[in-house]
Amino acid sequence: MRVWRWCLAIVCSLGLATTARAQTAITLDALRVELWPEYDQAAVLVILSGTLPASVIVPAEVTLTIPGNATVFAAAVQDANQGLLNATFSTTPRADKTLVKLMATARAFQLEYYDSSLTIVGAARTFAWQWQADYAAQQVTLRVQEPVGATNLATTPALPPTGAGDLGLAYREGKLGAVTAGQLLTLDLSYTKSSPQLSV
Repeated sequence: MRVWRWCLAIVCSLGLATTARAQTAITLDALRVELWPEYDQAAVLVILSGTLPASVIVPAEVTLTIPGNATVFAAAVQDANQGLLNATFSTTPRADKTLVKLMATARAFQLEYYDSSLTIVGAARTFAWQWQADYAAQQVTLRVQEPVGATNLATTPALPPTGAGDLGLAYREGKLGAVTAGQLLTLDLSYTKSSPQLSV
């Protein structure tokens, strides 16, 4: 009897390990990263929007890593009418990062946080964003919202302007293609802005 229980425990453990590997092997259908500098704070609002594949059964827990100095503003999922509904989330500090666990009750989820590392020296603004992808994604899009009153805006990698978009503000956008889990994504942003006026 003891041998049987021991074998059963091993089988269960292997099953749990396989399940855990399957969960971490999720490949998002799409991931969109938006950077909104000086939108409604003297910081950068970062918006991570992802779409889970049909193979993932919802509700599902999604874990995203953000900088330790970041402040979560909102977590949401998209309903059938393309509206956003609040999602349950929790945060766990880890070294210089924060892990955000979001309960995705729908396939499309969104996390918004403020990054306070925007550097303002006189009229010069610089911001270096980097993020190690928590999940692989078939298509990643980077989008930058140009602040009201900003000039000489430049990004690395270079993102072409797309004209006016949401809220009547100008945007720049580029596609990175597919990324792997753990891949480091970066974007350097600089612009000139003589007024402290926010975009909202």
